Amino acid sequence: MKTGLYWLRLSGTGVLLGWVFYVLDWQAMFDTLAGISLLLFLTALVISALTTVAARAVLVWLLVDPDERPPLIRCVETYFSLRFFSVALPRPIVVGLRIRRLNTLCGKSTAFAIGLMTYEALSGALIMAFGAALFYLLQTDRISWSPVIPYVFLCLLGLVASFALLFTRRLDLLINRLLTLLPPQSRIRTRMQSGLKFWRDTVGGFIRRGRSTLVTTLVFAIIFYAGFILSAYVLYLAMGTSLPPAELAWSRSAVWLITVLPISIGGLGVREVGLAFVMADFGVDFETAVAYGFLSFILQTMTGLLGGIVEIKDAFVSGSQR
Repeated sequence: MKTGLYWLRLSGTGVLLGWVFYVLDWQAMFDTLAGISLLLFLTALVISALTTVAARAVLVWLLVDPDERPPLIRCVETYFSLRFFSVALPRPIVVGLRIRRLNTLCGKSTAFAIGLMTYEALSGALIMAFGAALFYLLQTDRISWSPVIPYVFLCLLGLVASFALLFTRRLDLLINRLLTLLPPQSRIRTRMQSGLKFWRDTVGGFIRRGRSTLVTTLVFAIIFYAGFILSAYVLYLAMGTSLPPAELAWSRSAVWLITVLPISIGGLGVREVGLAFVMADFGVDFETAVAYGFLSFILQTMTGLLGGIVEIKDAFVSGSQR
């Protein structure tokens, strides 16, 4: 199953990138990239590093019990290291490393690491879906209908329901009642029941399911989202072009949700085609959108390479202690 999914991602990446390379006006794209402002690019890089990585690390630090919290600086360093590995290694290896590093960081079980990792990832997806839905509703007259729109709202509905299940009991009881309407041997019923049990036990069992936890999660999710959009906006300005922030926020949020689909490796191809498709509503030509997509990938890669500095430091410290 995992091997088949890997080949699906690999083939999806190849097909999408192949199509982009075939229809792309390379000269026009290189002309766009040639005028990049290095100062603005580095500014976008700093914003991305401080918000999309550091804010997540602080959130995880706050979710751990006060008596068992590791040093905050160590938590931030760990997340920068994980970002580095996500750039350099295949996803299955990265998941294993994340579990091991979180176990080492917090001194907990594998189940704790999986639950914390799931909660952190879905909190980021939740705020991204909220942002995409909000900026779509603010400019519905400028955005043409496409399958992206119902997909965004389905993601939002599913994520809101997931967090409602975690922090309330009523929805849990309602879903269990609804599941009894399905045949006892139904695969859908079995999978939904096991998924519900995993979410409530594995994730909910390791965080304090109270109002303060929910508020903390939403605050840091908003910081993450604001940093993501600000970094994306500054990066677009670095290309010597401009677009209203609301239009860029919708484009980047919607495409971020699309790249979550397991149809490419690292979002390559999906990001570029998605941005070209979505940003066309705002008069952005194909070459500019694709160049922006590749530049976003470079920014993410460089953010991950910052974690390489942490790994070198740790290796140097470990070597000097021997």
